[in-house]
Amino acid sequence: MTLEQIEEKFKEYVPAEFSRYCAFLLIQYKVQLNVKNPRNTKSGDYRPPHGNNKNHRVTVNKDLNPYYFLLVYIHEMAHVRTWEKHKRKALPHGEEWRDNFRDMAEPVVNSAFLPEDLKKALRIFFVKTPATFMADANLCKILRKYDKESKQEEGLLHLTEVPIGTTFMLKNGQIMSKDKQLRTWYLCKELATGKLYKVKGNAEIKLI
Repeated sequence: MTLEQIEEKFKEYVPAEFSRYCAFLLIQYKVQLNVKNPRNTKSGDYRPPHGNNKNHRVTVNKDLNPYYFLLVYIHEMAHVRTWEKHKRKALPHGEEWRDNFRDMAEPVVNSAFLPEDLKKALRIFFVKTPATFMADANLCKILRKYDKESKQEEGLLHLTEVPIGTTFMLKNGQIMSKDKQLRTWYLCKELATGKLYKVKGNAEIKLI
């Protein structure tokens, strides 16, 4: 596919103003991109070349809003660049990856096409550049503003957005309380049984 064809494809998932940049990165690093059905445990991932597959492999969930898709994509592409430079010598979310993520996100963060509220939140996020967007509740809240109206009407939040002690319901109907943070996971108690479960911070929940 040509750069122009890939750019048109990206317009289905990211704001049109950033589609060429996304296409350029894909071609530059020879990446195999797969857009996946929604996954509860992650929004995207990266796999380095292995065996007979000589390409970098990146996946991103297709249900993300355009700005969220864009940021997850750049997050994963930062893994690609880090692998190209350091292979296994760099930690997955170490300083090398953080530097690459900040650098690759700079054209987006400084763009006049990025909404001001998102721009301000990202500048704060990139001061420390945590491994996941779920570590920044304010950024998650702002990103959610750009979800489709149908998704907003469902009243769903990410678990990371609510305080400890909140009672909520998962999509599978389990009613729980948020008890303790374990990095990007949370220890939650199911109210009906008293059992404890680890729940990912990006799990979509409904307050009850």
